[in-house]
Amino acid sequence: MTDTIVKMHYICPHCGKTTVFDGLAEADLTDNPDLYARIMRGETFRDTCAFCGTENKIIYDMRAFSTRKHYSVQLSAPKHRDLYARKFTMMMNGGDRTVFRITSSLNAFKEKISIFEAGRDDRVIEAAKRIVMEEALKLEKDLRQDFIRWFHDARNDREYWLLLGNDGKLRRIPFDPAVYAETKEILLWSEEESFFIDAEWSERVMALASGRRRA
Repeated sequence: MTDTIVKMHYICPHCGKTTVFDGLAEADLTDNPDLYARIMRGETFRDTCAFCGTENKIIYDMRAFSTRKHYSVQLSAPKHRDLYARKFTMMMNGGDRTVFRITSSLNAFKEKISIFEAGRDDRVIEAAKRIVMEEALKLEKDLRQDFIRWFHDARNDREYWLLLGNDGKLRRIPFDPAVYAETKEILLWSEEESFFIDAEWSERVMALASGRRRA
């Protein structure tokens, strides 16, 4: 498969004029590190207004996938989520063994892609966030509990957790493979699958898995 470029229109917030740009609706990241890097830097979501020269950030629906690593991540406006879910369900029913995910956040979109590119399981990463946050709060209370990101330093092949303090500064915690393995073992008790793997999902399945283990 190849990348899909579509013409998109937006109103420049600086000059108010409508301009056209080439949006990357589908991005094939199979053995394409340059495109992967552009998405991670947010370059595919920036355009320079043809009238006033202002650089604008534009969030639009994009699907990034790898046929070699068998994943597909859809960035979607909330109103389109059910549409993509139906589309992916049909593909799976047709025998497609790709791991499909849908997210409405650009940060989550980029995180999902980097997780799959690194060969990790995004379900385990999402669930492990809860364990890491609980341990981090025991050491530092002044943390935003709604912010935790997994980060892969590809250049040095190192993984970290990024947490945000109420002072606006990021805290970096080394990734512990033992926590990942422990969380993966816990999730073996859960049979729930979803296109939407997020904090709400992890709260639900971790509670379910813990209940089954106690039973």
